[in-house]
Amino acid sequence: MGSQVDDPTLDFDSVEFLRRWLWLAGSAPLRREILAFLRNEARLQASTLDKEKPWEPARKWVPIAEGLADTAIKHGLPAHEGAAIRRVAELTEMNGELLLMALLDACGRATYPSHLRSAPESGGGWKPGPIRVPALEADSDALARFLARHIHNSPRGWMVGQRFSAMMPMLSHLGCFRGSLFVPRT
Repeated sequence: MGSQVDDPTLDFDSVEFLRRWLWLAGSAPLRREILAFLRNEARLQASTLDKEKPWEPARKWVPIAEGLADTAIKHGLPAHEGAAIRRVAELTEMNGELLLMALLDACGRATYPSHLRSAPESGGGWKPGPIRVPALEADSDALARFLARHIHNSPRGWMVGQRFSAMMPMLSHLGCFRGSLFVPRT
């Protein structure tokens, strides 16, 4: 993303980013090692930029990741462009979607560390629901459809259940999280 962190109008638009994202991430499924790598890199980059308050520089990344997720949910990923085989395009899109949500997860974890939940705002504290993806808010079934597509294709326990606990409070304002499918760890 480079300079887009400071000025989202630079470089290229979200659709071009998603094209490049597919080229980078669409060929392989999400594995635990990749998820851990994304999370660790986000934390490392944030702490390199500000050792005292690493969440502050990371909070610039979340709106960018939210916008990318929103564009992908609303318009889909451009996996069909140049694809000769429909099934390959579907797998590429599925991998890209899942890795895009992993990117949002990594940015969210670096930005909103669980130990600061409900802490004073002056000390980096946050309340449940700081990550907002308009396409998920506008369509309460969008996340359910996403989960239905990916629940069996992702590392076990990543998106639902106790291992998803850090993202749960971040997205808890969404109506679809009020069901019994999700079990947040408190």
